[in-house]
Amino acid sequence: MKEILLTSTLPYWFVFLLVVGGMAALLFQGRNGSKSNVPLLVSAGCMLAATALELLIYNTVHNNCMWWCISKEYGFWEKLFRLIPFAIFVVLQIGQIFMFKAVLEEMTGKSLSLKLLFICFVLTFPVVFVISIGADIFGASDETKNSVGTTAFWILIIAGLAWSLVRNIMSVGLKKGIIFTVFSAVCVVAVCLAVFVFFVALLALFFQVLITVAAVAVGFFLLTNGMGNGSSVVDALAKDQTSKQVFYDNDGHVHYNSGARDTANRNIAERKNGGNA
Repeated sequence: MKEILLTSTLPYWFVFLLVVGGMAALLFQGRNGSKSNVPLLVSAGCMLAATALELLIYNTVHNNCMWWCISKEYGFWEKLFRLIPFAIFVVLQIGQIFMFKAVLEEMTGKSLSLKLLFICFVLTFPVVFVISIGADIFGASDETKNSVGTTAFWILIIAGLAWSLVRNIMSVGLKKGIIFTVFSAVCVVAVCLAVFVFFVALLALFFQVLITVAAVAVGFFLLTNGMGNGSSVVDALAKDQTSKQVFYDNDGHVHYNSGARDTANRNIAERKNGGNA
């Protein structure tokens, strides 16, 4: 399976189509206005299937799952073009969760809690990253850094889950509240994973642009002001062409090297001596 995931884009397109299918089912449910829960169940099935496949793919190949858009074989514009479908996928997946919630609320006539859970889950990665950077700056040990990061991670997860679970149970009852909260949490995990991988891909693309811009800037600096004292390669070349040292012979003629001047002076001396004789 790993070989397929690293050589074919079909598994990734299949996940994309599952998300699109789930969104289409929700749109049908919303526009139809029917109380039938078949489109809703189809959407939920697509969402869970896409989530399971996402987690399986990432667990199998990790960050290499983005080989199809950030490979060194592709140039900048090709990478950017390949990232567009993934950006659409992330937007659809995020929108799908909140649309699913909105459809449920319309069908049940009751409010459901999802926003805080989503915010807490999404914040886990940046918060842990900032804690890790801060610990390195202040010279904390790896054990302390891992302990603080893990604690912050689980505080966010538990806080988001607990708040949403309590609100949902109060709104739709124990069974339905638990089902919706667990379902939402699983789907939000997939969204967080997609956002994280997309950020990694963007970072790789950003570094490629940064390296290119830095190379151009260094070249420009060397050409315009890179030799110190206000001089530059261009100035040096111009000076070499326009400010060559000149030598004058005894008759005042210009020569561009001392050898030519000395030869001319000897000829002048011989001519004068011949005239005197």
